[in-house]
Amino acid sequence: SEQQFITFQLSRSLATGTTDGGVFTIGEVNSTMSAVSSAPKLNVVSKDRWVVLMDGIIVNGQNFSGQSSFSGVAGQTAGQTLANLDTGTSLAQIPQAYVDAIYGNIPGAQFSASQGIYLVPCNANINVSFVFG
Repeated sequence: SEQQFITFQLSRSLATGTTDGGVFTIGEVNSTMSAVSSAPKLNVVSKDRWVVLMDGIIVNGQNFSGQSSFSGVAGQTAGQTLANLDTGTSLAQIPQAYVDAIYGNIPGAQFSASQGIYLVPCNANINVSFVFG
């Protein structure tokens, strides 16, 4: 009889940049975030995963869009990327153009071709927003 949704409220301290708690709910919405119930809903475009169409990212005020590794999903435009909303991994699986946009301009960051990852200084700060709808 429980409503069929879950929520994840991830939190980070603006002052320190470190994790500052969070909330996970099943079948209900945290009362401090109840406005999300009236927000537009994203259509899931996969029967197996929480895959939605993402319109782009904003990195330190600069917009980036497109670059999807996959296309052909009903309703997907050239500027949209398929995004798997996955809370179970620490590894980002995103197009290389987005990886470069996020990490490429961080002072001291270096791309390790042998590992396929950026090595980023621990004190790096960057502002990233993901754009949906």
